Amino acid sequence: MGERYLTTEEAAEHLRSSVSTLARWRTLGTGPEYVKRQGRVLYSNDTLEAFLKGQTRTRTRDEVGHAG
Repeated sequence: MGERYLTTEEAAEHLRSSVSTLARWRTLGTGPEYVKRQGRVLYSNDTLEAFLKGQTRTRTRDEVGHAG
């Protein structure tokens, strides 16, 4: 059995985001990787998990270059 792909709506729910946010991220190239099949945008569960892991932070804001 192959990897499961989620629709934009399912991916938005998984990320606790909105469909419009995912569309904006696709335009900006800042969101999770996706594939297009027969004109449909699909996200792999593994890609979504990797995207979330890459968003993990240990501080509220970036401290690089912050004097203080």
